[in-house]
Amino acid sequence: MTLYLHLGAHKTATTFLQNVLKHNEAALEARGVARVKIQPRHLFWHFLRDGDREAYKKRRRTLGRKLKTFDQDWPNAVLTSETMFGTSDLDSADRLYPNADMALRVLSQLTEGMDRKVIFYVRRQDDFIEASFINRLQTLATSIHLDHTKLLADDSWSNFDSYLQSFDVTALSWLNLAERMATHFGAENLIIRPFETIRRSREDYARDFLAPMCDTAGLDFAPDVYENRSFSAPAMAEFLRLAPLQDFQDLRALRLRLQEEYPNTDHPRPTLLSPEQRSQIRAMHQDSNADLFDRFIAAPDREGISYAP
Repeated sequence: MTLYLHLGAHKTATTFLQNVLKHNEAALEARGVARVKIQPRHLFWHFLRDGDREAYKKRRRTLGRKLKTFDQDWPNAVLTSETMFGTSDLDSADRLYPNADMALRVLSQLTEGMDRKVIFYVRRQDDFIEASFINRLQTLATSIHLDHTKLLADDSWSNFDSYLQSFDVTALSWLNLAERMATHFGAENLIIRPFETIRRSREDYARDFLAPMCDTAGLDFAPDVYENRSFSAPAMAEFLRLAPLQDFQDLRALRLRLQEEYPNTDHPRPTLLSPEQRSQIRAMHQDSNADLFDRFIAAPDREGISYAP
């Protein structure tokens, strides 16, 4: 079996791609591609959050058995999880996804003997920093272990400038992460694409995602499915104003309502980084990104895409 491991990154239209998979599930199965359904919380969630090794072992055994069953029954399968490497929150991070090495090692062990392909989307660092901060706020609505009333009691946790100072901006290298993935799965088994290719069209973005797995003719790449879009500027402002007044169980409804009322397709995105900061961040990573594109990203995916300052 060829197993396609779609592992992120966060804020690269993962929810859209996952819902395209679900929408086309029957058609994909007819083409020999099965979706490996896993729990919403990633394999390592309990272990990384509170050190619950027993919960981790149980989830690992469950996933291992499931993958073996798929290996016996299907020629192709796809497992998708943008949280397998941990959170997108960059607070105190000394590199992108510090916990990725543990996940890569375990996934490599669980899938040993299979033909593995890792699909991963990167995003320009300045945009990813902003998106990770907005995602930090949005995940308050789905993370019961976070005390949103305490975190939002003042603006220290929700202040972008404080967030930006909490991590090493120079350490956010996608090249480093790609090399870590290659260590466990081989560079020849990595499919790394820039998120920015979505600007060509959402249909092409979904088609390119599925193209390595099967013949995509006849699949529906423009379904009316939920997309977890980032907050627009007015949505973020309203969320920060109203969230401290809400019980946790009401936060998800608040988030969804604000995403619908103030979609980022019709309203401006939050202005967090200045043009000067954006240029500086892109300059920091110019050489590393150029190396990433040369070594890991196929020519068709590089066309018209630039991470240069």
